[in-house]
Amino acid sequence: MAARPVGEKRKGRLVRATDAEWARVRDDARAAGLSISQYVMRTLLERPEPAEPGLPPALVRRLARAVLMLERMERARFEKQGGPDVWRAMVDEIEGWIDLDAVPE
Repeated sequence: MAARPVGEKRKGRLVRATDAEWARVRDDARAAGLSISQYVMRTLLERPEPAEPGLPPALVRRLARAVLMLERMERARFEKQGGPDVWRAMVDEIEGWIDLDAVPE
């Protein structure tokens, strides 16, 4: 816990809790070898910052690269076997499904 600035005094505060909640705080503070005030302040002020929601950027980049590589390989395969019109027709069909938020059958 960060040291408080020199000359700054701690003040009493009111905390509302049920008997069961307070018993849990008291028991946890005792188990940690701290007063209730020390335990509450340490628990609140030293907890880690919550992680950003979503996937880590490095993973998103790897997934995007993999999808783009697969797309390029499949496009080349389709164009070699059936010409660019086959690929374009498939892309148009998928875009239609995405625009409608519908699942293809």
